[in-house]
Amino acid sequence: MVAIMHNSLIFLILAALGPATPLTPPPTSGGHLMPALALTATGTSVIWHDDATRAGRAAAGQAIASDAVLTPDPTPYRDAAAVSLGDESYVTWVENDWIYGFVIGNDGQARTSPRLLAMVDSRHTQRIAVGANRDRYLFVWGIWTKMLAIVLDKDGNVLVGDTQLIPGGGIDRAVDKIAVASDGTDYLVVWEESSDVPWLTPCGITCPSADRTVHSIKVTADGQPKPETETELAVGGGMPDVVWNGTDYLVVWTTLAGGGIVGRHVGRDGQPAGSVVTFAGAGPGDFGPHVVWDGSGYDIGFVRLEGQQLRAIRSNGDGTLIGPLFEGPIAVIGWPRSFSMSAQGKTVAVAYEADGRIWIRRANTEVPGRVRASRPH
Repeated sequence: MVAIMHNSLIFLILAALGPATPLTPPPTSGGHLMPALALTATGTSVIWHDDATRAGRAAAGQAIASDAVLTPDPTPYRDAAAVSLGDESYVTWVENDWIYGFVIGNDGQARTSPRLLAMVDSRHTQRIAVGANRDRYLFVWGIWTKMLAIVLDKDGNVLVGDTQLIPGGGIDRAVDKIAVASDGTDYLVVWEESSDVPWLTPCGITCPSADRTVHSIKVTADGQPKPETETELAVGGGMPDVVWNGTDYLVVWTTLAGGGIVGRHVGRDGQPAGSVVTFAGAGPGDFGPHVVWDGSGYDIGFVRLEGQQLRAIRSNGDGTLIGPLFEGPIAVIGWPRSFSMSAQGKTVAVAYEADGRIWIRRANTEVPGRVRASRPH
């Protein structure tokens, strides 16, 4: 009996580690960089770049075959975003003076051709974001001190054209990182503003200065902002992300300049609720959080400055630690844009740069307080 219990304990400990498997095929023209990941009902979609913009989809637990790689743009992007809607994905990217997007079907093929979404200034639009509700997408981008949005149907057709979410003003508060989540109908858009100039002094693992603020605003299903909900959530904070948990939103960000991951809940009405919480398991020196909801807990990935370690934890909404999503560091990476996270039901995945390609680690959180590895087929 003791031996059986001992063996079971060993299995649980080993299973919590989760397997690291390649998601993209071996590189043929430069390393695969800056992934944006989206889990669907039966598969995994990702966009990345090497000497061009690439994308692909694989069945759950599988890798993308070399002959299934899509090349929607011959130019590498400077930012990309991906989101799932049912069993399809919408991937977007910005390169030079243009922003594009297209739908990847559940067969891994491009269901729509890449479509031009906006023409931009290559300096002043550095970051983009996309979210999905039940039947449409909200795409958001920054233009120096302003943010604009468009609403697209499930086929990538524009339903509502350029809508200004915030008016901007002045020349010293540039919009940097943006994130979007949906409650199934409306959206919460979060962003950071900084006196740093993103196109000249971008954040790495850390940021050039602590002069950054984190903001949120509710946006309707028709892409219209609710100005009365615009809130400054943090001063001396940056690199925000947001997720909907079925009841309210959780916005997370990095405290600057020394690091640390904190967050605050925001209601469906766009109003902050409760106080700022600090996430146990992510302390000083941790930067660039990504957050997803797995049905019973929050999964938060971040980069630890010491050793440039990618780590991930599971947490309750009050910041208390459930446990590590994976024991120890997942990988050594250069900055928070070297990894992406996504969840679909109880499955959580982290995609990251390693050995010239994009790798993935999946976990299943169906057992409360435990993390079981999803093993490759």
